[in-house]
Amino acid sequence: MQVHSIYGIDYTSPEYPERNTIKGYNLLYSQQKWVREPIPDSFDDIGFDDDGNAKLTPEQEEYVNSELDRIKHGHYFFNKGELTYITGVNYLYLQYYTLEDGTAPEYRDVDRKWFYFLEYCYNREYIHGIIRIKKRREGASSQAACFLLWIALTNPQSNCGIISDGGKNAKKVFKTMIVKAFNGFPAFLQPRVEDPDPETKLVFAKPKSKKRQKKVKGQLYNKDRGLQSEINWENTTLNAYDSGRVSAILIDEAGKWEVDVPINQYWPIVQKTLVQGIKRKGFALMISTVNDAENGGAAYKKVWDGSDHFNNKITGTGLYRYFSPAFDGFPGFIDEYGFSITENASAEMRKMLFETYGREYDGAIDFLKQQRENIKDPTAKSEEIRMNPFNEKEAFSISQAKCHFNVNNITDQIDRIKEKQPYLRRGKFYQKEDKTCEWMDSSDGGWYILKFPKEEDKNRRHMTDSGWAPANTAKYANGIDPHRHSHTKGKKELSHTAAWIGERFDSTDSDNTGMPVAFYFDRPKEKDHMYDQMLYACIYYGTRVHFETDAGDDYYGYYKKVKELVKYIRWTPTCAMDPLKPGKAVPGTSSKDPFALSKQLELGIAFIEHHCHKIWFLDLLEEALEYDHSERQIYDKTVAFLIMLIDMMGDTRATQTADKAEEKPLIATYNLLKRNN
Repeated sequence: MQVHSIYGIDYTSPEYPERNTIKGYNLLYSQQKWVREPIPDSFDDIGFDDDGNAKLTPEQEEYVNSELDRIKHGHYFFNKGELTYITGVNYLYLQYYTLEDGTAPEYRDVDRKWFYFLEYCYNREYIHGIIRIKKRREGASSQAACFLLWIALTNPQSNCGIISDGGKNAKKVFKTMIVKAFNGFPAFLQPRVEDPDPETKLVFAKPKSKKRQKKVKGQLYNKDRGLQSEINWENTTLNAYDSGRVSAILIDEAGKWEVDVPINQYWPIVQKTLVQGIKRKGFALMISTVNDAENGGAAYKKVWDGSDHFNNKITGTGLYRYFSPAFDGFPGFIDEYGFSITENASAEMRKMLFETYGREYDGAIDFLKQQRENIKDPTAKSEEIRMNPFNEKEAFSISQAKCHFNVNNITDQIDRIKEKQPYLRRGKFYQKEDKTCEWMDSSDGGWYILKFPKEEDKNRRHMTDSGWAPANTAKYANGIDPHRHSHTKGKKELSHTAAWIGERFDSTDSDNTGMPVAFYFDRPKEKDHMYDQMLYACIYYGTRVHFETDAGDDYYGYYKKVKELVKYIRWTPTCAMDPLKPGKAVPGTSSKDPFALSKQLELGIAFIEHHCHKIWFLDLLEEALEYDHSERQIYDKTVAFLIMLIDMMGDTRATQTADKAEEKPLIATYNLLKRNN
């Protein structure tokens, strides 16, 4: 018995058998390794009764029973002097499974660890499955297909399913990894099936045809064990396998699914078929390499993030996640005992690699790094990294070519936030009788506050002849992307109001200023409620409300006539106005203006490049990775952030803005050149 720590779990292998009962115990260490044993010659000539069932000798019966025991309970063997245990599924895979290219799987120590992890999770009722990031040509799909066969063979009346990134691929997995492998099994692992070459489902039951099947020499027809198990596949839709009972399901290439069937929406649907109340009835393997964010990767990452068993014994998704780096078990860098050569390759290995591939490599890490360096195209390099990742971060890397902002800066800051979650207070603002505003903690509030103003800065204002005006505009900036409709509809709306309050840079406290400090994201039923929250927050912080004007300008009339606080409206900053095409400022900033739209992206790129470490709001960073400036309607958080940056940049030149024009002079002036008629 031994405890193995593998990716956040501790797996305990069974008791050691008697050493001298294990084949190869008396061999030299160098000769001890996994070998796929041939079926005994005695099975070449089998007798059959009138029903077509085999008549086995006691020797044959003993062999069959011992093999079935290994398939169910696992197997020990010696590997270079080490007594090594492999699980029952791993034994079936190594001893009897046939890969899609017709070859037998090789023993790899990295696979042994995976099968340990699989058995650990399968044996615990509170784990509904595993989400696994695979690397290219790792054999993960074949291993998962073998698991489905193991379930169907060892659990009568099982119902196993396959779904992939398209019906054609699901069918391919079914035909090449299930049917082909099953037909390559020895006869004692082949219960009768309705059709030995099915297109949609492999059913373990008596053939429908009453015609007596031809006996083949060496073919061993077991008595019908009444399995009534089935393995099938379905097309990729949200309602695939959404009803009935599922004993095991392979959700293949889920990180590549089309956007109309996002895996984070599909999983909660199919998960319900795996449980009955609190009892688990089925198990899922969600296995994939990862596409870029907009092509399935973002949805897959949401499931991955919700499957963090390192911090939660019972995860939000019910899944545990699994990852091993690409250099562990990389083909060409595995020795004859199945151990990975990641670095410090022997002189013999280096010589062999030079003779075969024209270059000496220190190991798989060296090879993969060289492969990356040789790729110059950013998109192709990003694809290579995701297909052969060294860590989880690389598996979900976003192509720099497809992101407006510095991807590395964003992902580094995301990691910092996950390591040290900032404390955000959630709530809303309300107005008192004296027209000042206060904060109230509330679980249904739309505001999330990282940093409040100092006590002396709260509600700072001064009186003008046009009414109250904010007095902290030199300290705070604001940006608002409002939603588009006055009332919500019965269906879900994409658009929400997003807003940011940012603290301007202070050279006396450079590390903690020049950053977003408050975030709003909500969709009140009445727009006036949203306008109130925008105004109350800005009164509290002592700054102006700065809207993107594309959704209309009804807020201007509301603040001017209803609230009588026209001085709290931010008019277009001059930095967003084309100096070559001078125009009139309006209440807010228009993103329909090409110059203003371009300026927003310019400021966003610069901020992420130099100040990304000051963003402590995870939602913004994750959305920024996907942000598309040409199709920005759905990126409310990022749009509001860019509008805030326009306010932070402010007025870069003197101009006569509309709000200035409305101010009455303190002393009346007269045009002496104009004559009265």
